[in-house]
Amino acid sequence: MDYNKLVTRKEIILDYNGLWDDDLDVIIKVLKDTQVLEELRLKFNEITLSSGKFAEALAYNRTLRVLHLDENNIGSLGAKQIANALRVNRTLHSLYLNHCKLGDEGGKHMARALMENKSIRVLWLDQNGIGDAGAQS
Repeated sequence: MDYNKLVTRKEIILDYNGLWDDDLDVIIKVLKDTQVLEELRLKFNEITLSSGKFAEALAYNRTLRVLHLDENNIGSLGAKQIANALRVNRTLHSLYLNHCKLGDEGGKHMARALMENKSIRVLWLDQNGIGDAGAQS
């Protein structure tokens, strides 16, 4: 991935690229530095976001409006990292986390974050194994 090209784009689409967390260093740097990125698509990869690096960059990003993370292996730990970012980020308004294996714990993390974040208008959590315990949060 070419940082110099990506940092100037309004939309980055990296769906179906077989990306793992270690492959996100350039994207993380773009999230930190961009002045124009509005939509980021990372669907159908192998991303977990468990290290917190991506979430830290997301927390302080002031341009991203739409984030697609569908069909990744985010799980409850990655959901916790995203939820922490949402407590700070006020520009993201659409977040897609379908089929990300969040489970009840991930659902609870997201629910708690949404109690503080009023900028999220669209949140998709389909097919995440969120049962009654996660949904009641």
